[in-house]
Amino acid sequence: MIALQPVPASDAPGLAAALSDYFTELALAPLPDPAPVAARQFGPDRLPYWVTQSGQTVGFALAFRHADGLLELAEFRIHTSARRKGLGTAAADALFRRHTGAWQLGVFDSPAATRFWDHCLHGLPCVTGLAKGPALTAAQSHSYRFETRA
Repeated sequence: MIALQPVPASDAPGLAAALSDYFTELALAPLPDPAPVAARQFGPDRLPYWVTQSGQTVGFALAFRHADGLLELAEFRIHTSARRKGLGTAAADALFRRHTGAWQLGVFDSPAATRFWDHCLHGLPCVTGLAKGPALTAAQSHSYRFETRA
């Protein structure tokens, strides 16, 4: 069973370590410093979660709410050893059902990310009005906007 556990501010170092692994996997150049990225995840309108299965952390989801109410999934990762088991789809579903409304997310420019998000978003019953759009950053291939309901 997948669960979303809020990341407490006291676990910013653990989140920074997870982000370091994530940035390395994405092969970003230059590699961003994960500590300030982790520190930005705590505060009003920030939604940082550990993705857990049976009490074990298997990934994370970092989202935030824009001033106009639009929700954005900024970072999302399932650890390599936990992939291809449906956990990413289950985690995305849990996040989108927990925070219903208008969402956007940018898709990292890689075949694996494109396959995952294309399959995931088209298969979630809580997602409606799915629309593909332009990349939100230079590291992305495209984005999605959609609505979610519980």
